[in-house]
Amino acid sequence: MNFDKFTGLGIIAGVILVVALVILGPLAVIWALNTLFGLGIAYTFWTWLAVLVLSGTISSSRVSSTKTRG
Repeated sequence: MNFDKFTGLGIIAGVILVVALVILGPLAVIWALNTLFGLGIAYTFWTWLAVLVLSGTISSSRVSSTKTRG
């Protein structure tokens, strides 16, 4: 068995998964908000970017608050 080949494939698969989540994650959030609350948010680049920025802001504040607890 050539484990180096499998390790390389695992890294490539991980990168593809992260890219797919970054691209599709904000669209899934917009879809969920539209479905749950009937907001009618359009699927545009700017709304995708806004959700990406909000998700990053919420995630980074959550991480920083858990690190300072102690």
